[in-house]
Amino acid sequence: MSKWINWVTLFRNLIASVIFGLIAPYFLITNLDPNGILFDFNAVMLNGVIMVVVYTCYGIFKKELFIRFLIGCGWIVLLIYFYTVGSNVFTSYLPNCGFGLFCVDGEIEDVKIAFVFNYAWFVVVVLCLKGLNLFRHLVKPIEEKKYKYLTISQKFGI
Repeated sequence: MSKWINWVTLFRNLIASVIFGLIAPYFLITNLDPNGILFDFNAVMLNGVIMVVVYTCYGIFKKELFIRFLIGCGWIVLLIYFYTVGSNVFTSYLPNCGFGLFCVDGEIEDVKIAFVFNYAWFVVVVLCLKGLNLFRHLVKPIEEKKYKYLTISQKFGI
């Protein structure tokens, strides 16, 4: 079983997801928006926990395995969810009101203000590229080691 696990990617994904999913948004929200006017703290933290779990699972297995492909498909579905609900690292922790549709509204002195930005085509391109990359790793043949690297003690006969 340990020959199928990629420990380096597992810990790299864990560290990156904890930083961008939990630590960075916590400091961002507590310092920039302590009253919760722009950011929804509970939604950001929930999406951060989901990101940590799924992205860490995505890094467990080596790229050539079918289980990694299935977990990658789940990661793409999660990205679609993230680009739909917002409040995560992929949407700069800002809320969305639809797929690839950034929306912020509020009221200043009884004047309603709303801002809507549609970036759905960008999201579709990103998801297609991510899917192609995932599929490429599934069909890519396993590379054989061509070179045998010697340790210092083997090289100098120590």
